[in-house]
Amino acid sequence: TTFVNVHLEIKEFGPLQALQAMEFAARFGAVRPIVIVGDTNSDPGDPPIPFTPAPGAPQVLLPTPYTTLSSLFTDAWTNVGDGSGLTCCFDADIAPPSRDLFERVDLVLFGADATSKAAWRVGLEPLEDLGNRWPSDHAGVAAILRFDDTETVSLEIE
Repeated sequence: TTFVNVHLEIKEFGPLQALQAMEFAARFGAVRPIVIVGDTNSDPGDPPIPFTPAPGAPQVLLPTPYTTLSSLFTDAWTNVGDGSGLTCCFDADIAPPSRDLFERVDLVLFGADATSKAAWRVGLEPLEDLGNRWPSDHAGVAAILRFDDTETVSLEIE
């Protein structure tokens, strides 16, 4: 099984972010078995990304990273997650209180040779060992996947 961790550019660099996802898809789109985890900085509800390729050229709409990646891989949360699955973002200082999580950008994706059995969020409670701070500015996603060869893999991403 190929395991890949990805962290795409932020939305403020939308065209670059979209191109990163396309490059990733070109490199890993046919690899099987595969599990992809990470911060895509792309929510399933994001609109296409406007891009003007050259001065005076007509604007085109690029697919979001989520659209690109979910066209090739299955999103564990969509299959078996409960609720909204929001993972982003706690305040930058990661100290309570914080704003509410408002988008789902941290994903566990996998190829067609697997099925998701469970998915849940982690890192939702501040940790005493960290001075009552969250472990990250994002909540994480954990998933249990079963591969066609009957191997089961548990993943916890923070």
